[in-house]
Amino acid sequence: MTKSIVFVLEDYRFAGPHAYIFGLLSSLSSYYQVHLVLSCKVGDNILSRLPLDSITLHYSNFTLPSSNPYSFSRYILNFIPDLFCLYRILRSISPDCVYVGGGSWSVKGIISSLLIKSSKVVWHLNDTYAPLRIRLLFKFLSSFIQYYTFASAASEDYYAPLISRKCFTSKIIPAYVDTEVFSPNILDCRLVDACCSSETITVGTLVNINPVKGLELVVASSILAFTYTLPFRFVIGGPVFSSQSEYFTRLVQPLIDAPGAQLSFVGPVKDPVSFYASLDAYVCTSLYESSPISVWQALSMSLPVISTRVGDVPSFILDGYNGYLIDKNPESLLSVLMTLFQSSTNLANLARNARNTAVTKLDVAIASRSHLNFFQEILF
Repeated sequence: MTKSIVFVLEDYRFAGPHAYIFGLLSSLSSYYQVHLVLSCKVGDNILSRLPLDSITLHYSNFTLPSSNPYSFSRYILNFIPDLFCLYRILRSISPDCVYVGGGSWSVKGIISSLLIKSSKVVWHLNDTYAPLRIRLLFKFLSSFIQYYTFASAASEDYYAPLISRKCFTSKIIPAYVDTEVFSPNILDCRLVDACCSSETITVGTLVNINPVKGLELVVASSILAFTYTLPFRFVIGGPVFSSQSEYFTRLVQPLIDAPGAQLSFVGPVKDPVSFYASLDAYVCTSLYESSPISVWQALSMSLPVISTRVGDVPSFILDGYNGYLIDKNPESLLSVLMTLFQSSTNLANLARNARNTAVTKLDVAIASRSHLNFFQEILF
């Protein structure tokens, strides 16, 4: 009899955990009965990304935690009803395995899985920072969980010491990219043309806008580039959720005093391939990351990547090979950009190497095989 796996994602906002799990569903459905539990609040933009013909989709109530006192009180008030709703879904499926995505915050999926006494519960951890109260709750719940997947060695380094259970099974499976989807039409030509012309060079990033992404560095760099008349234009793509509206207001405040700075916020990006194709280089300024999918997508699009030293990025981005690692200051970022676009030959090499890194180390087929092997180990 075919075994069943239920994937649980509590957050209705599309982010890295969704991209990570969604891309695996089709390949896994060839071997298992695959179910996916999402929040009732998910929009059509998320559903359109799903292989609905090969999975069974369920909806549950999930109230999200927040630092806002009102929102946090709602989270506490709805915790038991949300838990019971998910419990009923899982009990009706009676799966062989429950795979809880979304990191250490996703405690409702973990508790509900324990309540139905599913023999196999997998907790996927995909970040490298959590507040103290979440770490304490994770430490308590981890005593009941035997199986873990980590999106990076950095995530394992962060969470493994917090796991209370003495014996547990884990596997590092990095985030991935579909290199057939994220593929440049004409390798290198766009970048070389930008380098050899006097036109403005476009540098961009694609994120869910929040303090962890360190976008203050992009703002400061755009202002400094304007001050010294450097030919760089910066673009930030991604949504501003209501919980981040106050942060966004603070973020853009310095631009009011520098109206000539070339920085654009383009909002939610429906077509990331076209977004990457409009860039000459990609920048990641995050304060914390694990295995950032947008960075891997940029590599797959033959974009040189300039990044802070976060998560497993230094394991894949090598200075002068496919990008550069920088310090968290605008002088460091602009200095690297100036170096990057001085030589068309060097730029073309970096573009080729970026694509090669994605294809050989980060392709979805590699992650699919790793997950299939992991489920084979724990289910049979």
